[in-house]
Amino acid sequence: MPGVGDGLPSGLGLGQADGVTKRLTWFVLGLASGVSSSVWAYLRFRRAASRPAAERVASALADGARTGVDGARRFIDDARDQIRRAEAELRPSGADDLDGGALEPERVRRESVGGGRS
Repeated sequence: MPGVGDGLPSGLGLGQADGVTKRLTWFVLGLASGVSSSVWAYLRFRRAASRPAAERVASALADGARTGVDGARRFIDDARDQIRRAEAELRPSGADDLDGGALEPERVRRESVGGGRS
């Protein structure tokens, strides 16, 4: 069987003229596809990087920080108001002078129940 593919295995299709052109065609198409997709990705990245995204991110972070600080201030102010209200409810109405005098038991009992505030 000499001359049947010139010593090359017949399953590769390299012994026939149209087998080489098929492989060469697919190789060139794959190469072109890979190069074009790489160039497309590179250009898309460059376009995205050239946008003023850094400025937008910086301004968004600054706005977020301002919002966070404002929220923290409001939280602290509300907490202080609630603490003042709670202290005012716990203190008898005449005990602000803190002179060390004893409170009258009737007055303490009446205010702790919730009646008799003047």
